[in-house]
Amino acid sequence: MVVALLGLLVVWKVTKSLVSLLFWIAAAGLIALAAWWLLSRQGILPPIPGL
Repeated sequence: MVVALLGLLVVWKVTKSLVSLLFWIAAAGLIALAAWWLLSRQGILPPIPGL
C-alpha cells in the first residue's frame, strides 16, 4: 500500500513538472512569434514563412 502511494506521488510530481515545462515552452514560443511578427512589420526581419 505504501509503495503504491509513493508511486502515485512520483507519477504526480513528474506529470506536474512536464505540464509546467510544456506551458513555459509554449509561452516562450508565443513571445518569440509575437516579437518576430512585430519586427517583421518594422522591416527589420523577413516575414514569417507560412503566415
